[in-house]
Amino acid sequence: VRQAQEDLADYTALVEDLTEAIAVDADGLFSTPGGTLKAAFLEGRLAGVPNELVEKGQHLLEEHFPELWASTRVELELHLALREADDIREVPVEDRFLRLQDASDEAKKIQGISSTTLAEVERTSIALAAERGLYLQIMDVEAVLAGLRPANPDDLTATVERLDLACEAAAKKALAEARTALLPRAEVL
Repeated sequence: VRQAQEDLADYTALVEDLTEAIAVDADGLFSTPGGTLKAAFLEGRLAGVPNELVEKGQHLLEEHFPELWASTRVELELHLALREADDIREVPVEDRFLRLQDASDEAKKIQGISSTTLAEVERTSIALAAERGLYLQIMDVEAVLAGLRPANPDDLTATVERLDLACEAAAKKALAEARTALLPRAEVL
């Protein structure tokens, strides 16, 4: 219950921060500094604040700070790609990996992405590569066992050894969702 109360307080603070950042004065003038608006927009968007606040923040960034909006859009995509990285049941690993790599490539072209975020991108990329390796080895073993790919005894042994190595890599590096979903399936094989 305490955690839920803390989460609600945090969410409420983010809503208030974005509401203040997009506010105009009595004369209808907008005066929030770009950096303040960007921070409130990103944090609010990632926390799921009401869409009308996010849209207003985006509009103000686009209108008043077009260059800042361009970098904010890239940073937002990077954060969304990181959050999507563990959606193993909804998005194929190749798509998650490519989205993260594309977002990372774009983010490297701009200034201001934190080193913490870039390190998280690196760790997540390695985790997705381990997941993909395991997934491909599972598919290969299943194809051999189903008779869809002929294999002599030596080839079968090599295939199982590759699966074992992929399991070890995934156990060490893959995201928790992938370990939970794929390792039991691989161990049965």
